[in-house]
Amino acid sequence: MASLLTLPLELLVRVSSFLTTPELGALRLTCQQVEKSLYEWFSQEFFTKKQFMLTHKSLQAFVDISRHTSFSQKLSHVIIATNIYRSEIAASTYRQGYVDQQALMDTGVDREMLTEAFKNLKNLRTVGIRDFNNHERARDGITWTSWGAPTVEKETGRPLDFVSTLDCPHHATSRFMEHLFQTLIYALGKANQTPEELEVLLRRQALSDCAFHVPNFNLRAVEPVLLGLKKLFLRVDAVPARIGNNPAVRSNVSAPIFRRFLKRTPNVEHLRLNLARSNDVQNRSFMQWLALPPRASDPLADDHFDPPPVDLAFLSILDLGQCVIEVEIVLDILVKYAPTLQGLNLWKLSLWPSSGTTAVLDEPNLWSKFFRMMAKIPQLQLNQVKVGMLSQGPTHVQFKSPDRDDAPLLKVKQYSGTEMGAFLKELEVEATVMWPKPIAPRDEESDEDEEMTDDDEDESASDEDGENEGDDDDNDDED
Repeated sequence: MASLLTLPLELLVRVSSFLTTPELGALRLTCQQVEKSLYEWFSQEFFTKKQFMLTHKSLQAFVDISRHTSFSQKLSHVIIATNIYRSEIAASTYRQGYVDQQALMDTGVDREMLTEAFKNLKNLRTVGIRDFNNHERARDGITWTSWGAPTVEKETGRPLDFVSTLDCPHHATSRFMEHLFQTLIYALGKANQTPEELEVLLRRQALSDCAFHVPNFNLRAVEPVLLGLKKLFLRVDAVPARIGNNPAVRSNVSAPIFRRFLKRTPNVEHLRLNLARSNDVQNRSFMQWLALPPRASDPLADDHFDPPPVDLAFLSILDLGQCVIEVEIVLDILVKYAPTLQGLNLWKLSLWPSSGTTAVLDEPNLWSKFFRMMAKIPQLQLNQVKVGMLSQGPTHVQFKSPDRDDAPLLKVKQYSGTEMGAFLKELEVEATVMWPKPIAPRDEESDEDEEMTDDDEDESASDEDGENEGDDDDNDDED
């Protein structure tokens, strides 16, 4: 009679894929042969990508995994989530966790533990920060969470929150994010790690300008990390950092510290920038700077708070999202990077007319104009384009074939291939501004009210960063 031990490995793996995590653990404990057969697949699923948080138990688990002979070889993607204890919770166990977390950060122990763990990883490729749990886990039907977070909820009866301005003052949120980002970068440098990918995927809070400050004391350790980056995903608040203790005194240049940070990442090939909403003036100013042609650096002329334009000579994929911007600025950015650019992704981008025009509703279809002008840019030879969740000012833009009255409205269009000119022409023709329907005057002779419809679709359920958060196929972030 056939048994588990006589099944081909592929079938044994397939059978085990239907088990919950506890059931899988029980199966692996049945005998050494089953454990040996499933070990490679098990370690691949559970230890390729892990999510931790800034608590002692979670970081200790990270250190322990990094010291494991086999698991440390598998771990190539490490995420540090922004889970926090909230100070106002009165439960004693929860309060103790809050005190421990604050002490961990205040004393720098979190940096030491991260450094120790990173030192032991031989195949580290991607490091990230995120403020959400992934909901795409196939096994168990639950979300992937930071290691240790389910235990905290079980012991205290309350889940850990992600840092957000909704839960604590803005300055406290910013300080936590600044600490986390700078600690992570410095720990990588002290561990002599140079991962190719840094992914900061945030929905609740953007990184402030101060988060990108690199003190001279840290520069020797941090510089190799930044030079080694080929993929950089960030959500940035372009509001300039305040100078001194007076919050009213700021640089007159948008995101000056972040500009200097970008100049330290000259080898980036894939750049994703999501900008914080509601900072339209600063966002436009930063994007204008990004579009400026590079110039030779002059140490005597360079201003710390007004850095010269960046030169990303190897940029091949550019993702831009979540900002309001003039057509000309986006086109200038594409012109600048056209010689190397191969892929373009625009997500939740809102176009406005040029600064000399104020009435966006009186303008023609700006996206049609944009796609038409984009197709004429010399040297721009894209082989991949994705656009989605676009708008013109406050009005949504979707795509519909003009040849079919029954054609569906699409929020997203994408193409990969060699016929990019035809696709851009298609986008130009199909881009449709969803202008508000005029309110018909009431017929005073009619006793019936006209039917009222709302053409604006509810998008509140969509991800804050949408597609511009990258692929989130987590497969191992469990406690």
